[in-house]
Amino acid sequence: MRLLRSKIFITVCVLSLIVIVMVLVELRTSWMQSYFFSKLAGDMQFRVEAGESNAIRFPSDGPYDKRLGYVDMPVVIERLGKKGFNVDSQARFSPRLMSLTGKGIYTIYPEKMQSGLSILDRDSQEIFSASYPERLYKDFDSIPEVIVNSLLYIENQELLDPSYPYQNPAVEWDRLAKAVILEGRSLIDRDERVPGGSTLATQMEKYRHSPGGITTSVSDKYRQIVSASLRSYMYGRKTFDAKRSIVLNYVNSIPLGAVPGYGQINGVGDGLYAWYGADFKGINTCLKDGPETDDCPDIAMWGTAYKQALSLFLAQRRPSFYLLEDNVSLEGKTDSFIRLLAEGGVITTEQRDAALNAKLNVHRNISTQR
Repeated sequence: MRLLRSKIFITVCVLSLIVIVMVLVELRTSWMQSYFFSKLAGDMQFRVEAGESNAIRFPSDGPYDKRLGYVDMPVVIERLGKKGFNVDSQARFSPRLMSLTGKGIYTIYPEKMQSGLSILDRDSQEIFSASYPERLYKDFDSIPEVIVNSLLYIENQELLDPSYPYQNPAVEWDRLAKAVILEGRSLIDRDERVPGGSTLATQMEKYRHSPGGITTSVSDKYRQIVSASLRSYMYGRKTFDAKRSIVLNYVNSIPLGAVPGYGQINGVGDGLYAWYGADFKGINTCLKDGPETDDCPDIAMWGTAYKQALSLFLAQRRPSFYLLEDNVSLEGKTDSFIRLLAEGGVITTEQRDAALNAKLNVHRNISTQR
């Protein structure tokens, strides 16, 4: 009997150890997740066919969906129908896409970074053009490396690690676990600071598609994580290209409040122009090529350009507070992170000193000419 019990105990211990190892490996590599989510995303398709669709769902909320008019589409279609217009063609969702969007998962498709209107004359000559946001990074490689490294250091340090090609970019497990633990402690100690556990991918789902661009419940967070995971595996199990797209889309779309005379601001490019009056092209050339160039004659100019860009990443969680109400707090927060980034090896000590010496002159109540 003792021998049997010993064998059972050893078997349970070995199986438990195997399960723990498998879970730890999965949390690090996302191997099984990549299979599950890529298969699920592969079934979430749509096709455009003639006539009005009987298999389509429109979003009901979300800043991005409101701004681009998707929320209002049912009303617009109905009104036009009453005036004699017909739907020529429309998207048909696959059964899986219909099912999951019906359960609250956001529609998975390649979202545009920029919207706008161009009017051409009969000779195809442009007579009017407007786009929003106006200033974009066209691709990942056009973003200065120091900006990418700084953003990842602040928000999502493991995102571009090439060691794990199947890794799910929607969840950084160690950071999420820390946030959950500190959230629990904050229930006891109200002074406990709780850092965010969101990755760049889930932050985008939040500020694009969640009601009001915020997270108000556990179900909101679940919806963001699942939607971001499906979007990340939309083109297959390997996610490195998806991760680069996440950085590109995040930099081009973060919400940065609104400026009188300009309106709502999205993306670092428009943010630099509207809040600091900065030349987007000049700043990027300066940060890419470094000082002692035509666009960046000295380290002081580099420091100013870097500090302005960095401050927008830090301001995006509370843009009205930092950019309109309390520039002093924004300056202090930015300086603190500049020191941390130097300690982490993201910038040099010379670059640190130049950035610390720069001052953030935020524009207020400006009338900006587009």
